Amino acid sequence: AALNKRIKLGSRRRGSKLTEADIPMIRRLRARGFKYEEIAEFTGMSKSAIAYIMQRKTWKHVKDQEPQVS
Repeated sequence: AALNKRIKLGSRRRGSKLTEADIPMIRRLRARGFKYEEIAEFTGMSKSAIAYIMQRKTWKHVKDQEPQVS
């Protein structure tokens, strides 16, 4: 029976401190040159949590937002 259960991802997991909307922002901050420590302090997360997000070990189901063309 346990094999038929789906694994909850992202903000659906109990205790999640981030939402799917936070992940693209974190990736953009890193792309703009912010250090893991700076992003961690800003978001209230650990440096390793930010590193895992950037390495796509966690939150890999969240796609980066496409740039909007005006």
